[in-house]
Amino acid sequence: MGYVVWFGVHSIQPSSLPIMKAFFFRFVCAVVYQGLIMRVGILGGNVYVDFLISGAVEFPSAVIILLTIERVGRRLPFGIATVMAGVACLTAAFIPEDAYWAKTAVACVGRLGITISFELVCFMNSELYPTFMRNLGVAVCSTLCDIGGMAAPFILYRLASIWLELPLVVFGVLCVIAGALDFLLPETKGKKLPETIDDIEHPIKFKDIHLNNLHLASPLPSDASQNKKHPEV
Repeated sequence: MGYVVWFGVHSIQPSSLPIMKAFFFRFVCAVVYQGLIMRVGILGGNVYVDFLISGAVEFPSAVIILLTIERVGRRLPFGIATVMAGVACLTAAFIPEDAYWAKTAVACVGRLGITISFELVCFMNSELYPTFMRNLGVAVCSTLCDIGGMAAPFILYRLASIWLELPLVVFGVLCVIAGALDFLLPETKGKKLPETIDDIEHPIKFKDIHLNNLHLASPLPSDASQNKKHPEV
């Protein structure tokens, strides 16, 4: 019943929008990530060299994630990386064809950004859902990721038949929107995970309750200390 209530009523509440944004982020990351990989095959250059250069950005993206996820958090790196990917895609779309290496370099920056976003969104998704539906939320996001991966080739090839750079424009717009929406989400690094829907809809109340629980938590006195305070006569 809780699942039906959340999807039916609470999903349209303004305070429940972070979860809906997480669904959107997972879909966008899958579409752009898969689309940029498949785009290598339609550029007309050396597909092996282009794929090698494009794949090489996976290593620095992993290093950046390791260095920032516990120091900076999830929201800021994801937002910056996603906006960076969007700006890079929009920029690469309007670089002249004769500036091949400049176009490739900017496209690699976009691939770097979306790779970081694709990895970070997994952490963000699982930490935004309340406990009772966390498994369901992750499953829905995984489904949207698969749908995004299936939609990517249709977006890429259909739009490329109209204008070769049109897919980059679409990818860029999606990334900029997702990155801008990310800055409206709460930071989850070091925070207690929400337990119920009410914890998401009333985050300030949830934070106060959590702090009160921390203050009230104390070890129970041992039997020895009890005996010292109340010695037997």
